[in-house]
Amino acid sequence: MLDGMQNWVDERHTAEVDATQERLTSDIIVPNAGLIERQLVGIRDHIDKVIEVKLKKEAKSNAESDPVPGVFDLRRYPIGCCHLIRDQVLDILEGAIGHSMAPCMTVLDEFRSEGGVLKPAWGIKQSRGRRVFQNIIQAGGYIFDPASDTASFGEKKVTHGRLEDFGFEDIESYEQYLDVVEPYWVVDVYPNVYFPDLAPLYPFFYVRANGTLCFDSLSRSLVAMNVLSGGAEAEKIIFESRIKDKRLPEEYLEMIVGSCSSSDFCREGASHEKLVDSFDIFRHFLSIGEFDEKMLDGMNEEIRCFNEMELKA
Repeated sequence: MLDGMQNWVDERHTAEVDATQERLTSDIIVPNAGLIERQLVGIRDHIDKVIEVKLKKEAKSNAESDPVPGVFDLRRYPIGCCHLIRDQVLDILEGAIGHSMAPCMTVLDEFRSEGGVLKPAWGIKQSRGRRVFQNIIQAGGYIFDPASDTASFGEKKVTHGRLEDFGFEDIESYEQYLDVVEPYWVVDVYPNVYFPDLAPLYPFFYVRANGTLCFDSLSRSLVAMNVLSGGAEAEKIIFESRIKDKRLPEEYLEMIVGSCSSSDFCREGASHEKLVDSFDIFRHFLSIGEFDEKMLDGMNEEIRCFNEMELKA
């Protein structure tokens, strides 16, 4: 399972730019960057029309609710829709490369046929002076962002540039992730010292701007990153991070008591010893090869059930 988890991390991170990728980037991608940009803008225009007509109709059923930062809401399209847009763009490209004679597709076909890496990645970038999450397409040592307008209204739809100059960062730690989550999604983050059995995988939860308490349904790449570290990333959040001493307001603890039947819940927060023991048990299961998808699915189910309670102050 751990080998598979490394794939989960790799699928969201940018690939290494070795000498071959650098050569192909300089010889093929850079001279044709403008051509590729124009093609991506055309694809975006098509996707925008389809999504705005089809999916905004579906969103009308939620017209009475207020938009919540960090929650997918098509009424604010394209804001917050970078994953959806990037995947749609990439799907269209993948379907056309090797089959279409359009100049952009022949360029990308040549690039890939010579060993060029064309893949999605998810991470952090700068947008109008703040750090935001973004989904991009990596082409060797170059980045195309086909959803550059999803963090702030008024941005260009498509931006691009050299990987080293673009300001894009792979997410390498939970703390790096939290530094962006709090201001970007407007959430108040707390360490999970209340459910110690879950802490090695899910070390924090947060209160959204609308007052709802929930665990972060982390990307599987972040969960995998933590598992591959032996739980060290989660351990840093619980014992060392800037949020380690924060505690939930009393009103949320009362709601958990009244709604949650988990025997693992420690209302006053688990002791240091109890939390250490939870991480030791987690690492024991890892060491003997008994941490598998079934165990992960069980923990994810607990998270899902907690979030479905929609505890709101």
